[in-house]
Amino acid sequence: MKVITDFNRICPGCGIVLYYPRKNGLNRAIKENSNCRKCAGLNHRINRDANFKNSELDIISGLLLGDGSLSKPTANAYIKIGCENIEYLEFLTNQISVFKGRKVLQYVDLDGILKNELSSLMYQNITELHNLWYLNRIKIVPQNLILSPITCLHWFLGDGNNGHGEYIKLHTEGFTKIEVDYLVKKLHDLNIMAYPYKRMNPKLFGDGYIIMLGRQPMIKFLEYIGECPVKCFKYKWQLSERFIRRASIKKYDYIDS
Repeated sequence: MKVITDFNRICPGCGIVLYYPRKNGLNRAIKENSNCRKCAGLNHRINRDANFKNSELDIISGLLLGDGSLSKPTANAYIKIGCENIEYLEFLTNQISVFKGRKVLQYVDLDGILKNELSSLMYQNITELHNLWYLNRIKIVPQNLILSPITCLHWFLGDGNNGHGEYIKLHTEGFTKIEVDYLVKKLHDLNIMAYPYKRMNPKLFGDGYIIMLGRQPMIKFLEYIGECPVKCFKYKWQLSERFIRRASIKKYDYIDS
């Protein structure tokens, strides 16, 4: 007889209600986006093809350069992305086929912080991507990476910061110095001058390197990725009034409010 508890969630594979005897078990299942036993076995046996378009693969690359991840609990893998802005996650449901019809999951983590998360089902194609982007369960930068405008756009949306409207920071602390240098070179190939910057206060900001773009590279980068597709992140395109006067450039026309 199944014991009914207050700790329950929906199986992302089939939609049945799963019950957990303890809250930590529920939180762990939510974090790992685990399926019920039946769905886990189904995903282990069936190799499904997601049929990604090139534009979808570019978006996925941008997500993985930021906070996106690929999880492989069984034979196949799935995509997972967390964001504080639900609007962006809902926007992604119309951009990537494996997110279509998926609901944004909201939950409170073990530290009491509200989280928003979007995840796909498991697919053979995503497993192939996992093999490119992960080595010994650690995310890496693939050597065949192409920084298309779409890839850079979603990289910036996910893990980019606007520094007072005068410079851009791309957070790459999760990658090695060699990988950060590789990304910097890729930006240089686009005629966007960037440089790696070592975090000076690891206790406050975390260890590792970020990528910095100064004033003129910032303009070239924003021109390369185009306009902001969602309202919640349009502030990242704002330039300081001082910068606009000095550079004699026009203000960006953002999306309609």
